[in-house]
Amino acid sequence: MNSIDFDMGEVRQLSADLTSAGSKIAPFARQAVEVTARHVKDDAKGNMRGVKYMPWLPRSVDYDMVGSAAGIGADIGFNKGGQGSLGNIYEYGSRYFPARGPLTHALHENEADFVKGIMLAAEDALS
Repeated sequence: MNSIDFDMGEVRQLSADLTSAGSKIAPFARQAVEVTARHVKDDAKGNMRGVKYMPWLPRSVDYDMVGSAAGIGADIGFNKGGQGSLGNIYEYGSRYFPARGPLTHALHENEADFVKGIMLAAEDALS
């Protein structure tokens, strides 16, 4: 099974620095998360362009914004139902089907942009 590993040291440092920004950063951080989620969704769909046996699978990729007192995030993945139910097999593979990882690749492709967006959010909140 594939796993996703990130060097989160810079993000943790940024998180500590942003503690002083308080509630002012929430709308800016939400925007950064949502823009990155949209880019990941679009890139994942692009990574699946031309899927021969599951032509509707790219259309099942979507994201939902989630938020709580602990933070802001986005759940990006396949909507279950129809070919979207096979999304996890396409992403992670199975015994007879190798992993393709379109979401994983899209996430890695957008990591630097996400960090840049969070940095801009911090600047906006602190100015």
